[in-house]
Amino acid sequence: MMKKHTVRLAFFSCLVLLAAVPTGVYAAGPNPYIQAKFTATTGSLGPWTSVSGEAGGEAHYVPIGQQIDFVDESGVINPMPDGQNQPNPGGITKREWCKDSGAWIELPQGTVTWTYAAAELGDFIIKERVWANTTPNNAICSMKFTPVEVVQDNDLWWFNGANAANYHEEVTLTAQGATTGTFKWEVTAGADKVDLNNGGADADTITATDDNTVQVKSTGVSAAVNDVSVKLSINGAVICTHTMTVYAPQVEVQTGVTDHNFSYMGHNNGYESRHNFQINDQFSNALPHNIELNEHWTEGAQNDHTPATNWTQANDDSWVVNPAGDIDYLRACWWGTAVPNTTNPANPLGATEVYHWDGEHYVGTATEGSGVRVLTRVWQYYQDHGRRIE
Repeated sequence: MMKKHTVRLAFFSCLVLLAAVPTGVYAAGPNPYIQAKFTATTGSLGPWTSVSGEAGGEAHYVPIGQQIDFVDESGVINPMPDGQNQPNPGGITKREWCKDSGAWIELPQGTVTWTYAAAELGDFIIKERVWANTTPNNAICSMKFTPVEVVQDNDLWWFNGANAANYHEEVTLTAQGATTGTFKWEVTAGADKVDLNNGGADADTITATDDNTVQVKSTGVSAAVNDVSVKLSINGAVICTHTMTVYAPQVEVQTGVTDHNFSYMGHNNGYESRHNFQINDQFSNALPHNIELNEHWTEGAQNDHTPATNWTQANDDSWVVNPAGDIDYLRACWWGTAVPNTTNPANPLGATEVYHWDGEHYVGTATEGSGVRVLTRVWQYYQDHGRRIE
């Protein structure tokens, strides 16, 4: 006998309750509907925008030390998946930012801005996160920056076309921190004082690819400190303006004179007048390094004595001097048939003039009459002393 199995099919009604998310109310936990977002500007650069969920992109070049201004624009993505619109910025209870992997810094309630200025070279990242209730949004937005600093390797000097041994008539500017891109250097002030060069012809504007340096050559002298400006742009954006000064010697200042006895070839009736001097630049500062100095007589010896002297004119000379303090020696020792014979310095000094000539001092080169003229005087020789007279 076959046993029959009876199958009863029971039908149950299944009711699924969908809880609507109330406007402005968020459940605890990461909220997929909140978007972290901020913008950044610095000087004339920007605005740049960072949004959570988007690729960070390339780093932004910024001038080192310049303040970067950030503005939080985080909010809610509308519409939400269920079609509802949420108010913006409803649900955001806290905003934080940090640099690289540093500690998070909370913005005060009601505040949506913050600032940062990089004090040193090296790429860095600024990040922001926002909170819904007590849990930060999973998507954090971030932006990368590359500080740029224009560095000048040496002081720039001008010697009227001469090349002084211990000074630089050509210097290098380097955009430290930036190595790639299109670099444009432009003289925006002082074009009569400098030229730019990057391996070609001298110019007021130089553009180079993936080369962050430019040469600056002096062609004149500054009238004021930092009266030369060179603007740097990278990839079409103006990064900063570097100011510089073209220094130059200006004047030889006499700081004192002393008279001493002088002997020559066994004769002790001579004199040596020591003229102490300092060579200053156009801002009245002593030149910082030893410098070549050359004498240039602009006329022959002129007789002042009766009967006429037979003293011969000294040779113009050149030597390396310490511009912070050195000595120009006027020496004479004549005897025998010399007209007249010299004497040791008297006290008080005598007034017997023998001969004189006009002359000049130049610095920056040993070549006579070349470089920058810093002194014009009359070299006056007396019987017992010598003087450089204006």
